[in-house]
Amino acid sequence: MVGMDIIPITSANHHIFEVFTQDYEAEFSAVTRKEPNAEGRFALEADWKAPNQGFYAFTKGKPLGFVIRGQTDEGRSDIAEFYILPCYRKQGVGKQLAFAIFDLFPGPWQVRQIPTATEAIAFWRTTIHEYTKGNYTEDQVSDAHWGEVIRQCFETRSK
Repeated sequence: MVGMDIIPITSANHHIFEVFTQDYEAEFSAVTRKEPNAEGRFALEADWKAPNQGFYAFTKGKPLGFVIRGQTDEGRSDIAEFYILPCYRKQGVGKQLAFAIFDLFPGPWQVRQIPTATEAIAFWRTTIHEYTKGNYTEDQVSDAHWGEVIRQCFETRSK
């Protein structure tokens, strides 16, 4: 684990988000089949602005990744987007960021993955299992944007 600061995405620092989301969309295009435009840029679907809340993970003044927290109509917090730079993966950074966001927003949560995103499914199952000590449910539901998705649901408590 690294010393990590969780910093809100704001209009003053959103340029980092713009760069990261291009990397995120490019990497995720293997699953989504999205293609870049004539300038080589992907259309961005991730939105850090209200009603969503976006956060960076920083260490030693360098950004490691981001998370976007959304909320369902039922009031359940939702990981809308999550990205860790590849050079920081498999080091506990993603788990540390996920735990920090879960702790910031106590209450009901859901995390969804596209069924073909096998690495994401494995990451979230492991992370949520550890965070909740196995106290979560998993199902497959229809998502208006993504179609059928894998979903984990659980509750967080104030730390």
